[in-house]
Amino acid sequence: MTTPRGLGIEVGRKFAKNPDVLISRISAILKETKIPPKAKVEVKSAEEILKPFTPQQENLKRIFKLVTDGDAKKTEELVVSELKKGTKPLDLIEKALLPGALAVAKLYDAGYCYVPEVLLSSGAMNAGLKHCKAAIGETKKKGKIVMHVADGDIHEIGKNIVKAILEAKGYEVIDLGPSVPPDKVVEAVKTHKPLAVSGTSLMTTTRMTFPKIAKMLADEGIDIPFIVAGGAVNQQFAEQFNLGIYAKGAEQGEVVLRSVTERKSWKDIRKEIHSSY
Repeated sequence: MTTPRGLGIEVGRKFAKNPDVLISRISAILKETKIPPKAKVEVKSAEEILKPFTPQQENLKRIFKLVTDGDAKKTEELVVSELKKGTKPLDLIEKALLPGALAVAKLYDAGYCYVPEVLLSSGAMNAGLKHCKAAIGETKKKGKIVMHVADGDIHEIGKNIVKAILEAKGYEVIDLGPSVPPDKVVEAVKTHKPLAVSGTSLMTTTRMTFPKIAKMLADEGIDIPFIVAGGAVNQQFAEQFNLGIYAKGAEQGEVVLRSVTERKSWKDIRKEIHSSY
């Protein structure tokens, strides 16, 4: 009886004597093997990333540039000057300050800048925002959102940028901070009754607290969107558990909150947002 090893040697000798047969067999296998095409990665220049965020009006463009440069002092001075001239505070927020911070976040995602630049940009945005908020005065909040960073994760730069954006848009943010245990997140949701809850994770070792929190919320009968964001999560991860919605960018947070006020379910919201990616 020929052993598998002996059979292999015998086959090898056969092909050694007839190399053309071996080559034809290999060619046939390669023709039948369908290799999926390599995904095309769209590489944009920094200028291309900045363009859709850049305002057309020169006064707003100057403020936008100062925010992207991370110059808090000059941003504050120019915002105060514009407010005195009668420029609407909401225009300054929505057309210059927020776009500046969002643009830098996109540059960071693309590898054009680093954490210090993001922090400086966020500081410049906030320097201008405080004067705009003071000019607007107290307004009725559109709703609440509970925000946190996953238990064991201390990276909260992205969360803080989104927090500033949502507050500027008129939402009340309950910020639990970094490294928050699941039970504290659930307790905050039960106490504040927000439109949605969000969690950020930059470490794959910490993201699994999100499905756990979602289940704990469901056990309490709470059926609100759970927005997940950060480098450790993606669309596929969010779709693995109920309530989960992946926010690819800072702007998705407001979209979710606005959709909740329109009485849309988390399932419908997830379908709409995920289909746009």
